[in-house]
Amino acid sequence: MARLTRTTAMLATLLVVVAGIPSQDALAADEPPRLVSQTAVIALCTLLTQIASPWPLRAQGNGLGPRTTAEAWRVRGLEPALQALIEKGVSRSRTFRRLVAELGTTDVIVHLRQQRMPAGFRGFLMHHVLESNGVRYLRIGIDPRGADGRVIPLIAHELQHALEVARVPAVGRSIEIATFFDTIADVQCRNTTCSETRAAIAIQAAVRKELE
Repeated sequence: MARLTRTTAMLATLLVVVAGIPSQDALAADEPPRLVSQTAVIALCTLLTQIASPWPLRAQGNGLGPRTTAEAWRVRGLEPALQALIEKGVSRSRTFRRLVAELGTTDVIVHLRQQRMPAGFRGFLMHHVLESNGVRYLRIGIDPRGADGRVIPLIAHELQHALEVARVPAVGRSIEIATFFDTIADVQCRNTTCSETRAAIAIQAAVRKELE
């Protein structure tokens, strides 16, 4: 409990520093709020990865090995509800477990967060990549409403897109992520602003079937 309290306090401090939340002194001095810089965001992502999480993957018995292995830390839910869904996917779906394991062999770390969706979307891989110390950070937005049997396959769909990025080291570096997906997309979306792949659709269907 003491360790969790210290971790929570450190995270709160980081959010104040990085997000530019004004302190009481700043409010009293009527100082303008600070803007978030890309460097600050990268630093926060790095520190969040290094600080012990209160919701690590419970890797015992799910085929991922000890929780300190790369596979157990490369896919992270930023809210407890999403982390719980990831853990359920790992424990109940062979396909989901394979996705997480393969991402654990790459230079990519994936953060999932609850996100307000644009019209026509329930989840998406954000089209920007942050890099720090040779690690590429990807963010997936998920609408967590609905039954586990719907949301977990949706997470798997977006993790497949993350894996498509992870398999090509140049994406997010010399190749823009949007350009990359324009190149590999092989399915026409109903929403003209999206890029889709048959592989992600197949993964979503496979996980849904395994959860039945």
